[in-house]
Amino acid sequence: MHIMESVIARHCEDLFPHANRTGECSYFRIRDLASGTILANVSGSIDFNFCSALADHDRDALWVFCSAFGRYNKANPGPCSHGYDNCYVGTWKTKLSGDFSSWTPTARSVTLPAGVGMANNDVTLVSGKHAAARAAEAGLPPYQAVMILETDRGNWSNHTYPEFAINTGSDGDLSKNWVVLPKLQYRISGGPAGLHTGEGTGDAPTIRYDAEEGYFYSIGGGWITNGPARSANLTATSWEGSPLAPIAVPALRAAKAGLPATDMLAGINTKLYTNIWRNGIPENTKLFVANMTKWNWGVTDPDVCCSDGKSPSYMLHTLSHQGGPLPPGTKSLNMAAMNTIDMPLFEWFRSYFP
Repeated sequence: MHIMESVIARHCEDLFPHANRTGECSYFRIRDLASGTILANVSGSIDFNFCSALADHDRDALWVFCSAFGRYNKANPGPCSHGYDNCYVGTWKTKLSGDFSSWTPTARSVTLPAGVGMANNDVTLVSGKHAAARAAEAGLPPYQAVMILETDRGNWSNHTYPEFAINTGSDGDLSKNWVVLPKLQYRISGGPAGLHTGEGTGDAPTIRYDAEEGYFYSIGGGWITNGPARSANLTATSWEGSPLAPIAVPALRAAKAGLPATDMLAGINTKLYTNIWRNGIPENTKLFVANMTKWNWGVTDPDVCCSDGKSPSYMLHTLSHQGGPLPPGTKSLNMAAMNTIDMPLFEWFRSYFP
């Protein structure tokens, strides 16, 4: 198993000596999950950020989609982070069966309207017996994929609802043929309190399509990871939130409610990233984990795997102090938590709608 990581290089010139870029830069890389070995640092993605990955096993293709958001690039922060003039999604492809060393040139797959910026995105393939009918219900042409976009229209307090784009092609090429849908007509809306930004699926959203039953599922959240929410056709009136949300609760909030802080109890899995932890867990990291109920306000940016009908499934999310203050003298380092679910992905999602 591999993982795509959207990361920051502190010294870009050391990692990419021929890129004519100094200082900090954002990019994505591919890592072997078990060993922790980095297999590829993708230079074509320098000054892109907030990336998502999609594996198309039928076509032996790995796609990565990133916002043109030059994080930590003060001189040229990119159109999705400053000015919002022609903000776009950069897209790359490589073979799943390859060594991840060769990628297609950057494609501008989705361009947002003037005045609209974006951070996170996620993409799901759409197929199966329900797909055409679901599109027709919403007044849309047939489409092969859907992208969910965490957009901004001015001040990052205005992105309550994510936006959607559909790919109207039919050949598996996700570098083109994207159409951004009208925001007010196609959005996650309504339902219980878990469907708005911060506490719901508006921030850093993930989307998956259950081809067997014909539902889209989305999870997300700026502080608590709520969801899933589900919809048959992406229209604003079609979304419903699970009565069993949230999926994940920050350790600090759990402790305040008298509940077990499960992330802290789980500790650090040294069986993953074995190369990283080969010398044991650093003492400052142990203290960081033990102190989790004092700083962990946020479980954010969820992603899930895998849409192959097999068990187990996985959810990855961050642990951070986003959403609340740090106590005096407390230090915080972002960490990732991986949850293992002993059932296929869509069986797990369906279980939230009894």
